[in-house]
Amino acid sequence: MTESGPRTRILIVEDEAAVRGAVRTLLVRAGFEIVEAPDGATGLALALGTPAPDLILLDLILPDIYGLEVLGRLRQAGRATPVVILSALDTVVDRVAAIEAGADDYVAKPYDPTELTARLRSTLRRVGVTRGLSTLTLGELTLNAVAHEGGRGTRTFPLSPTEFKLLAYFLRHPHRVVPLGELGTEIWGHDDPTNRHAYAQAIDRLRDKIDAPAEPPMLHDSGDGGYVLSESPPD
Repeated sequence: MTESGPRTRILIVEDEAAVRGAVRTLLVRAGFEIVEAPDGATGLALALGTPAPDLILLDLILPDIYGLEVLGRLRQAGRATPVVILSALDTVVDRVAAIEAGADDYVAKPYDPTELTARLRSTLRRVGVTRGLSTLTLGELTLNAVAHEGGRGTRTFPLSPTEFKLLAYFLRHPHRVVPLGELGTEIWGHDDPTNRHAYAQAIDRLRDKIDAPAEPPMLHDSGDGGYVLSESPPD
């Protein structure tokens, strides 16, 4: 007899029964355990409950609570559970708003089943990497994975889930030009040109936390669309 560990638990928050059923069938076949919610209130209760899901697949247009409000309440409660948006809304504005709210990825409907499964697995892998952290440092800059916050010198600052992953990646690759496309792939799972404006805005928010007005900057533009984390400007 063989034994296997617990299956990854995915919460699907989707009001359309046909869509929810199709996604459930797809993900069960892929080996996931599925929990379902037909509205935002039920989804939020399940997301905050025990056992918590390992990942949430969240629609935006729900009958009671808008999907981004569900996401916002989840983050306000201190939960870093990865969230992938699955929505028929597919404008740059929608994608930027979702990423700014702390979404880990954004998949538009109609979706390709193979791509959706791959994107979910990619998100879970990235979260698994950051969960293995304790502390990373570069000079006076630190990342405290236990407290989920950054620090520089004597001050500390909170980090959104996206900012946390960005800072962890920069601290793992100091003094090196990191292209924006690489960050798209490593942090959000794919380099989607339609999301690059949102990627850049997320990096700017992190920079505002790292570099206080009276401090020498540490997160630099490379001049060719990339970024460098360094105690001195790149050559």
